[in-house]
Parts: sequence; structure tokens; C-alpha cells
Amino acid sequence: MHKLIIFFQPPKDPDRFQRNWQIFLGMVEKLPGVQGEVITRFDKPLYGGIPFNMMHEVYFDSREALDEALTSTAGQAAGMFLQNVTGGRVSILAAEHQYAKPEDFKRRKNPPA
Repeated sequence: MHKLIIFFQPPKDPDRFQRNWQIFLGMVEKLPGVQGEVITRFDKPLYGGIPFNMMHEVYFDSREALDEALTSTAGQAAGMFLQNVTGGRVSILAAEHQYAKPEDFKRRKNPPA
């Protein structure tokens, strides 16, 4: 599984961002191949600092499916809308996604000292 990760810096115009956020989500949900999405709003950092206040993850079955979504007409429109709404105050990554449940963890017989 692969995901598109969008990190958002705090918007310069929060009201404008909020007015357009639901529109952007609707555009993303129409991308071909979307398997799900997660939105994370960050609390105050526990340690260190980050310039982001929010993260949006969009899941796809494969890197090929992610790339097809980004290059589709819907993907191009969503990307242009995002840049317009945020003024480019985003960082966008693609990543392979792996998930392990506790029962999947490998247990060490002798943990390192």
C-alpha cells in the first residue's frame, strides 16, 4: 500500500482555508483509486518544533495507483486547488505504507541491554 502525505503549515488566512477545506476533501475523494484517508491535526509538539499543524494522508493500493491519481484530470485539479488555497504552504510526499498489529510484532528473546 502507498500513501500521499500532505503536511500543512498554519494558513495565513484560516477563514479562507476552512471555507475551502471541505471542497478540497471532496476533490480528493473523487481521485481514481483512493482506498481511504486520514486527517491528523497536531497538538503542541512534545519535543522539538515542527512547522506543520495538520497532515492529510490518502491511501492507494500501489505506487502506480497513486501516480495515476496524481496525473489524472481530477488529480491535477485537486493539486491546483490545493496550491491556490494554501499559497503553497504545504509539503507533499509519497510513501510506502506498512502497518503491524501487536500480534505481528517480532518478540526478542533477549532484548538488548
